[in-house]
Amino acid sequence: MLSPTRRIQADNLVFAVPDTTPRPIVDAQSSAHLSGSADALADLLSREPLRKQAGLEIDPATVHGQAEGDLVLALKLGKTAKPDDTQFHATGALTNLTLDKFIGDAKFDQANATFEADRNTLAMAGDGQLFGAPTHIDVSRAPGNEGSATLTFALDAAARAKRGLNFGWLTGSLPVKLTAPLTRASADVEIDLTPAGIDNPVPGVVKAAGKPGKAAFTAKPAPEGASLTNVAVDFGTALLRGSADAGVDGSIQAAKFTQARISAGDDFKVDVVNAANVIKATVRGNTLDARPFIKSLTQSGSPSQLGEKDFDVDMKIATMLGANKQSINSLELNGSRRGGEDRLLLLRGRIGQGVVTAGRGVGGDLRLTATDAGALARFADLYGRMEGGNLNLIVSTGGDASAGTATISNFTLRDEPAFRKLVAAAPAREDGVVDPTSVRFQKMTIDFERSPGLLDIRDAVIYNPSMGLTTAGQIDFAHGDIDVSGTFVPVYSVNNMLSQIPLVGILLGGGQNEGVFGLTYHVRGSLNSPEVTVNPLSAIAPGILRKILGVVDVTAPRGVSDPDEASRPPAQR
Repeated sequence: MLSPTRRIQADNLVFAVPDTTPRPIVDAQSSAHLSGSADALADLLSREPLRKQAGLEIDPATVHGQAEGDLVLALKLGKTAKPDDTQFHATGALTNLTLDKFIGDAKFDQANATFEADRNTLAMAGDGQLFGAPTHIDVSRAPGNEGSATLTFALDAAARAKRGLNFGWLTGSLPVKLTAPLTRASADVEIDLTPAGIDNPVPGVVKAAGKPGKAAFTAKPAPEGASLTNVAVDFGTALLRGSADAGVDGSIQAAKFTQARISAGDDFKVDVVNAANVIKATVRGNTLDARPFIKSLTQSGSPSQLGEKDFDVDMKIATMLGANKQSINSLELNGSRRGGEDRLLLLRGRIGQGVVTAGRGVGGDLRLTATDAGALARFADLYGRMEGGNLNLIVSTGGDASAGTATISNFTLRDEPAFRKLVAAAPAREDGVVDPTSVRFQKMTIDFERSPGLLDIRDAVIYNPSMGLTTAGQIDFAHGDIDVSGTFVPVYSVNNMLSQIPLVGILLGGGQNEGVFGLTYHVRGSLNSPEVTVNPLSAIAPGILRKILGVVDVTAPRGVSDPDEASRPPAQR
């Protein structure tokens, strides 16, 4: 008997016994046209003998809509006839169908479908809405198997936002294919990442829309959500393998990735816990290629993820690979993101012939020290011609911008083309010729400001007892350009001593660290092959004159005071 509140109306009833010859089992047929509520149909299918034949696990209370179709029964009549002898064939349609709690707490609604079924097979196809997205459903069961349902839909940004999956780093639509047995004991999920754009969920992890990618996992119902196993994510060189636990709302509560990769040679694992106010990630492994991180940070800065959840990361990696064949060994790193701003809290490791350490001071400033500054500069792909050196870096951060001071002592510049040109243009030294292929310096200080993709050098000084340089300008990592200028001062100690005498310094000196005589230079163009220009007149001019001559283009034709005037056509007479 159906529930008293549920009704199925039958008309065009037919009952026939083709052969009435007396025998123990007599064949009979019955048919009818049925119409009623979808929950009444579900109630009917949940009762014996149809329950076993239909093979569906449906709670009638979760089903809403209308059903209409035709039912044909092949019956066996007689004392020895059994319910299992009954065969049926049904065809029909479901309209305005809603299935509550179809996936978690999400409903499948606004659906229309057609179906055909018998004792051994089932086929149903239709369209509706799931997660607010148009969804197609195919249900099939062949003889001898339990049957399955396949849903295909696409989650765009609006649909993801409705489910609380509003990731700022993810754009585009996500086509999803979900296949589950009719028992709903589990579901296999495939996600096509090809249409999606992925922009730095962590620095350096990027995928352009249109590039191939996929994700897959198996979901099984759990008391407080779902258990995800066989998790596999692939796009470009990035890879994840592991398992996770999802909440009722679909959010990831915890994850264990036993294999993780950003670049081809990576070998590490990640454990993630989604706490109330912060995501905590623990990273352990043998190898991690930091070059994608370095490229992301130098070209665009730390990507802002406003609205994203704060996170903490605890990392220990045996070998972190950097640019120019450099690596940091025995790396320990702690970092965090608060309010969209990434902060390095602790760093320890071995690099080149020394060590590197970093931490936060009482005022929150970052202090980084390295006993092989050249190796660290090559690791970060900042500069490749420095060897050795002790680095002391202090940086104040705020949002996307930062400012600080770097001091490097006791280092060597080797095979620097710009330096070779400066030395060649300088007056000859009495004590011999400077070897520009390898020059040892005592100290370099740099005051700088940094914004996404841009390094602004406000004041830099590099010197040894024989020479010194000053530099100011900008390095545009985002576009690969450089535009800096300064003064090259031969015999630095003598020149700078004169400039420190108050009156002499005012009249002759061009600045606190520029000495009395020097060459002004300008470096601009591509970072890979910049153009170096030197003002030869400044080599024989005192400081104030050098400031004036430094803005005059001495390569312009003689008699032309305006550099633009040289390119103008002669006046018509």
